[in-house]
Amino acid sequence: TSLRTPVEFVKTFGGSNSVTKAEGETARLRLELRNFSTSVLSGVAFSDDLPSVSGNPFQQLRIATPANISNSCGGSVVAIADTTSLELDNGTVPAFTGTAGACAIEVDVVGPAGVYLNTGRVTGGQRLNADGSPTLISPGSVLTDTATLSYQSVLVASKSFAPDRTGSGGVSTVSIALENRSADK
Repeated sequence: TSLRTPVEFVKTFGGSNSVTKAEGETARLRLELRNFSTSVLSGVAFSDDLPSVSGNPFQQLRIATPANISNSCGGSVVAIADTTSLELDNGTVPAFTGTAGACAIEVDVVGPAGVYLNTGRVTGGQRLNADGSPTLISPGSVLTDTATLSYQSVLVASKSFAPDRTGSGGVSTVSIALENRSADK
């Protein structure tokens, strides 16, 4: 017999664990908590530091402008447009009533071309036991989930030479082509 953890943390971009978009398009980030306990979870906190590509601060995933925040967890959400983190403090997740109780925070994000492996973490919360005593939902451990958002470059460059070969002192013409694959041309 296996025991299910009383809380699950699920992160998605646009409803999927892995999404690819053209750079500059917004993606909908969803952080969802599911409660399999018959007690309401309170004081729930989680955070998400948005990643950069290979530690490059110029290729950083950011909260979009506007952020378009959606919050069904209550508590306090900090998700400021053009910043690189979001957090929930003092949220509440409904109890299990035949199906998991759930709440979610959603926000739009955007970034330059690159692959963003994004991990969020639940940092605290408690449930009340039948005797009224509180139990931490993640004592000694932290719940995490990871989703991947990939942005493909919309600017494509190519170059060619005519003729492509020439002898010493010969002349060749270089052509450089730039193509914008953005829907917002």
